[in-house]
Amino acid sequence: MSLLGGGIVKGMAVTLRNFVGSYFNKERLVTNDYAWRPKEDAELPQSAGQYPKEEGEQLSDTTTVTNYSRNFPMLLHDGKEGDTPMDTVRCVACQICERECPP
Repeated sequence: MSLLGGGIVKGMAVTLRNFVGSYFNKERLVTNDYAWRPKEDAELPQSAGQYPKEEGEQLSDTTTVTNYSRNFPMLLHDGKEGDTPMDTVRCVACQICERECPP
């Protein structure tokens, strides 16, 4: 006999375990926005576009792309021939543009 909504309960248990575990396992904190700073030799995920760390430092020729990156954000258009692109934009406010292109 299975519990009604058992999958939801199992999923919430995984979410709770990850939420609580993130406070006790410092290797899971991967950003510099926290009070805890990662070790200098710690391997952190790289973003798709990286700015030079110091002034005068040059960017490398290749760009590091993470495994979970979508790599190619595109804005879809839906319309007929002759319509202006701004009349046919299908933006769903997914914020991929903000995540993929650094400020």
